[in-house]
Amino acid sequence: MTAEERGFAAKLEALGAENVEAFLVAALGPPTTVAGGMQLWMKPNDPGFMLSLTRQPKAVIVWMVKDRFLYTKAL
Repeated sequence: MTAEERGFAAKLEALGAENVEAFLVAALGPPTTVAGGMQLWMKPNDPGFMLSLTRQPKAVIVWMVKDRFLYTKAL
């Protein structure tokens, strides 16, 4: 992880289910896809970046940068 990614991960660690969505929208913009209890963020300039927030039955964040790392957190 880069220093910027570690900082973002630290912010994710401090979040709970009640405030994670607002943080992600503020940090990444609106989700790229919303379907069936899942929200997905992708970066057009970074095709390996993917972050999802699911709420089935508990909230879970999955953040992946292809070929570099996978981060998960149950909220």
